[in-house]
Amino acid sequence: MCTIHKDHLNCNTEDHQNWNRRSFMQTLGLGGLGATLMINGIPMAYGQPTPLTSALASAESGRVLLIIRLQGGNDGLNTIVPIYDYDNYANARPTIKHELTNLYRLSNDFGMPNYVQEYLEPFWECGSMRIVHGTGYQNQNLSHFTGTDNISKGTDDELVDTGIYGNYFENIYPDYLLNLPEAPPAVQIGGIGDIIFKGTESNFAFTLANTQQLERIVSNGNLYDVADVPDCTRGSQLRYVRGILNATLKYSGVIQEAASTQVNTVEFPDTQLG
Repeated sequence: MCTIHKDHLNCNTEDHQNWNRRSFMQTLGLGGLGATLMINGIPMAYGQPTPLTSALASAESGRVLLIIRLQGGNDGLNTIVPIYDYDNYANARPTIKHELTNLYRLSNDFGMPNYVQEYLEPFWECGSMRIVHGTGYQNQNLSHFTGTDNISKGTDDELVDTGIYGNYFENIYPDYLLNLPEAPPAVQIGGIGDIIFKGTESNFAFTLANTQQLERIVSNGNLYDVADVPDCTRGSQLRYVRGILNATLKYSGVIQEAASTQVNTVEFPDTQLG
């Protein structure tokens, strides 16, 4: 009789949250490919080969590209305020406009709210920050979801269902399926539905649902705990499935090793982003 998980008929809440069908397939990198997890009763490791991995592995500078995708709609006019056209801006944002006295001037033409100044000013002053104006596309679709896909695809063509980075590296490494790289091409945290790394045959990112999963890998090298399971038939089955999943996540060890050897050269702020 299990004394840890007494209700064997109900699924574990954490497993249920982490293992919905869509996130399950995309986290493993198996969406659209299929995989044989067992051969003669032996768990087989399967890692999704991606072109982005080869690019990162061969990068001489050791630098990586970090993309932060904001959830929800971001008001561009209230992020980088057009001081040169302030009157029109104020008319467009009559109730939520920033007063000129509350703006940090990036130049004579543009400013940003003072409340982000302490975080971004050092990067701006040393030349490490750049602003791209007027991003988007003509005749924008008013659907938030379709618009997000269009940005990730780099086109509003409905027939295209691959992401900009998926396309880029697919062209560079047309035979990537035959050359499995040593390190993950990209690590995507959250945003499982984003298609930015999606190629013709597979998603090119090692995808984790949240930062807690990343911390779990960094701490013990595995995503799923095979020790904290009930001492019963259900627990044995759960341990078995989790073991297969851990073996399937080929790049867990690489990520753990990379995290353990890194030393931060700057102090990150204690904020939601930091």
